[in-house]
Amino acid sequence: MARPDPAISLRVPSRARRLAPDRLVDPERPRLRLVVTKGRLGVELEEPFALGPLMVSELGLVLPEVRFPVELSGGVTAFRNKRGSLERLVVSLPAASFQRWGAARLARVLDDEVVQFIAAPLEDGWLVGLCGHHSALAFEVLLAPLSGDLRLIPTAARGLGLSVPPQALAVNVLGALLKPVGRKVGGAVIIEEAAAMVSKQLLPLAGMRAASVGALQWTELCFDVAEVAVEAMADAPPAVATPRVASAVELAALVAESEQALVAGNLDEARRGYLAALASAPRHQELTRRLAEVDAVVGERAEAALSTLSSALSPMDAGILGAQLLAATGDRDGAGAAMRRAAEQEPYGSLAALCWLEVAKLEPEPEQSAAALDEAIARAPGLATIRWQRFEQRLRAGQLQEAQADVEHLEAAATSAHQRHEIMRRAADRWLEQRALDEAVEAYERALRYAPDSITAVAGLARSLDAVGHRRRALELSSRAVALAERSRQPAHGITVELAQLLVEVADDRPAAISRIRRVPGFVAATFEARLLEARWRAELGDLSGASEALARLADAIDGAAGVLVEAPSPTADVDRATYAGLWGSEDGSEGLEPPRYGSGRDARLAIAMFCEEGARIEELDRGDLRAARRLLGQALRLAPQRRSIQASFRRVAAELDPPPSTKRSDAPGPAATYSAPRSEPAPGSTATPFRTSPSARPPAMGAGATSGAASDETGPSTEHQPVAATAASGDEVSTRRLGSEAGSGPSVPTQGGDDRGDEQALPAAAVAALLTPALGDQLAALGEEPSDEDEVTLELRAEQLSERLRADPNDALAVAELAALLELLGRDHELLALLSARIDEVSGAEREALVVQRRAVLGRLIGAASEAGRDEEASLYQLMLERND
Repeated sequence: MARPDPAISLRVPSRARRLAPDRLVDPERPRLRLVVTKGRLGVELEEPFALGPLMVSELGLVLPEVRFPVELSGGVTAFRNKRGSLERLVVSLPAASFQRWGAARLARVLDDEVVQFIAAPLEDGWLVGLCGHHSALAFEVLLAPLSGDLRLIPTAARGLGLSVPPQALAVNVLGALLKPVGRKVGGAVIIEEAAAMVSKQLLPLAGMRAASVGALQWTELCFDVAEVAVEAMADAPPAVATPRVASAVELAALVAESEQALVAGNLDEARRGYLAALASAPRHQELTRRLAEVDAVVGERAEAALSTLSSALSPMDAGILGAQLLAATGDRDGAGAAMRRAAEQEPYGSLAALCWLEVAKLEPEPEQSAAALDEAIARAPGLATIRWQRFEQRLRAGQLQEAQADVEHLEAAATSAHQRHEIMRRAADRWLEQRALDEAVEAYERALRYAPDSITAVAGLARSLDAVGHRRRALELSSRAVALAERSRQPAHGITVELAQLLVEVADDRPAAISRIRRVPGFVAATFEARLLEARWRAELGDLSGASEALARLADAIDGAAGVLVEAPSPTADVDRATYAGLWGSEDGSEGLEPPRYGSGRDARLAIAMFCEEGARIEELDRGDLRAARRLLGQALRLAPQRRSIQASFRRVAAELDPPPSTKRSDAPGPAATYSAPRSEPAPGSTATPFRTSPSARPPAMGAGATSGAASDETGPSTEHQPVAATAASGDEVSTRRLGSEAGSGPSVPTQGGDDRGDEQALPAAAVAALLTPALGDQLAALGEEPSDEDEVTLELRAEQLSERLRADPNDALAVAELAALLELLGRDHELLALLSARIDEVSGAEREALVVQRRAVLGRLIGAASEAGRDEEASLYQLMLERND
């Protein structure tokens, strides 16, 4: 025997339960009874019965085949095989049950999740509204009976945050609600023979045959606040349509084909149909609005849509559509006024709240924006999106108590412990970002109340306590957060870095910190900081080799991320967040586990450049490895080229590795070189640039031919920089651009004892930069007579990049041409000689002749420099190479 329901036992005495008669009633079957009216036997519904969201309040039918006298003791079941004729039917649709039933069917109809659905009765239909987190739709459904059919016509559709025209979405929503009993016809949904459909579903459940409907007509429509009821009678006059319903029926018939195309997603065909309909019904406001909606959704037609809309009504009176078009055409004041009017006139509260949110975004003054958000909250107090917006605004304005009140409202409105945890954790993150530390600690503790093992909440509480000054407690919580992450196999690299830092700063345990931080893998947001900290702590422990290895991995990580770090800078913070989402957002797909480490790409580049600068100091001062220091400083300059400390460090280290050429001139014999201007202008549209990063992770080396014999000695002598112009024959491709200087019959290179330096004519730096523009990009064309320190650093970086590029592909003619021009411009003749000597043996024809000419000029300068310095043996060696070249 089943036990009684304990909930009932609490309120009903046991004696009353024993005395209550048992009613064996099946709630899933309707109850019918026999009636006699006007000398005919009939059947009617004993009590209302629910069919889905519908409530069948009354149903009456007659049995025309039954004649008196008749035996009635068998009840209704005795006539279950008799076919009756339906005489009267009353069906109602309660608003509450309709909303519950419709919400389940429309969960994914918007672009985001539907969080609210309403269906409120009007005088001749319903107001239907749907709202998501960032979008909303509202429209009216007009009920137009026709004989035994029920026509439902959606009209006055409007919305925010939609990717399709509101009218098309309204038709699809109505079709989804009435599926499968309704059929979409153009822009309306028709329920054919609705009374017969109710009869076929209800009477068989009661054990009777479905009744015929005959001449049944829908005669009365009753719209109440709680429900909508319709009544059908046999041989009765049809219901009289209101003027608004009659107008909607005419419009639906006029644009049936256009709306069929609109619902199918064919916007071009729908637009043509609307235009044709507008020609036969000029200045029709609803038709004009639908045409403008199509243009507004297509995009880049805001002016056309605004012109179309203005032909029938003022944009200020066009509601949300008019405000959106005014904003798209640049009229922010008009858009704000129109959106304010739309918000004040909108009956659907959630859509009105989103309109007020748009008003807040358009208002220039903070006070007016805050007032608009207050209006939005008043219209939709349960819409979390608006509440979070006001929380953010109050937080930025320093109104901490008011912001705390919004968080408390959000927490109270949540329906589950998981939702409350997410609300408190999100609020705590924002408190911490704004350095409201006491509020952040309290919010994280309340978040842990709902989810004690939340990694994000534990780590956030640790950060907050660390900022407050409770560092020992922060160390304990950070260790727990990492343990929770490891237990659940979730990546928590940023938390690991924070734990390692606390181990050093609180426990003074560098070995344990190094052990922790080495677990951070490559190419995640915490990689760069982890590599630098490991190198710093190893150097402090005296492990210089391990520190160098960690810095090498830091440089490799930067090279691997070069395409994101250097080649994709963006001017705005919003674009930065999108561009760097793969590197600076949640790590390894663990969304929400850790906040982004950098606010924008600019912040990331500056922070990583500073990591490189510190690493370069470790390489230079602790290990004395200038080449490793130069590599790190070069990467720092790519990321932060305007930082003066990095520029100075790079120049100093580069000067120690490659001493600059002598700036003294003497009357000693030396070589001469003849220059000529190029015979053709550089090819337009060249995309070559000295600022493109290399995808390779190997450390760059100065000079492509550093291993090509004695001429590649980096410590050898150098002379004053004498730039040589690169020339290109007309019609040459970029990949075959010639190098060196060409005079009609070639330059005259003197022997060691000759003295022709008085005939030498060197081009100024600005002219050389102009000649090098096709290879080096437009930025070199701005060089003055003497390049600035910043320009020289840029050229040095580009030379290293090209050297690395040539190691990967020695036959890259464009890289050879650009590198040769750069080396000559920088006065690095030894490296230029090595490059030209290696390249001459690989080419032929006109390109080889140009390289030979340039090599002779370089040798002439080296001979002169060696002679001036008194290094006769070195000058003789260069002279021998020059004679062999000839």
